[in-house]
Amino acid sequence: MPRQSIKKTDVASVEPPICIICRDPIDGTPIPVPCGHSFDLACITHLFQSSVRDDSLYPPRCCHRNIPFTKVRRYVSQALIADFRLKGREKKTVHRVYCSSRSCNRFLGALHQKSSRKVYDCTAPSCSTRTCGKCRTKYEGVGKHNCVMTHRRSDTTSPRYRSNIRLGKMPRMLSFDREGRWL
Repeated sequence: MPRQSIKKTDVASVEPPICIICRDPIDGTPIPVPCGHSFDLACITHLFQSSVRDDSLYPPRCCHRNIPFTKVRRYVSQALIADFRLKGREKKTVHRVYCSSRSCNRFLGALHQKSSRKVYDCTAPSCSTRTCGKCRTKYEGVGKHNCVMTHRRSDTTSPRYRSNIRLGKMPRMLSFDREGRWL
């Protein structure tokens, strides 16, 4: 019976994996994703940061397969973890409320459709706007605020709507009822 020889590979001759984004050899720990590709820390962090800012990139994907956040959580900052969780909450919310300040537009929570009033305080560091969770307008305070029901107002104030307009994408046709509310 012939002996099988086992070849020992020289550790120095093994090439490091290549990052699928920057195409550079990965120094340090490669971060594998479900499709089989690998990312370096800087590129995967940038991808997740971009997905928080741009709805079209959420959730982060490679080869049309979602990249689980559990794969990168231990490598990224606490701030990115918090932002990514907030983006996840935003994407799961059907009727969203955004800050009524046009310069801010931060996601605040779900539309409050009950008879009682829900007021959101914006959590952005440079904004202290209070937004009514029922009508999505600026909340002026008890006795000063009168809910004006403009249905689906957030469709035109959301970051996604504005980015689509900037990119030249046509918004869907808008229809109004007799009271001027969007259908």
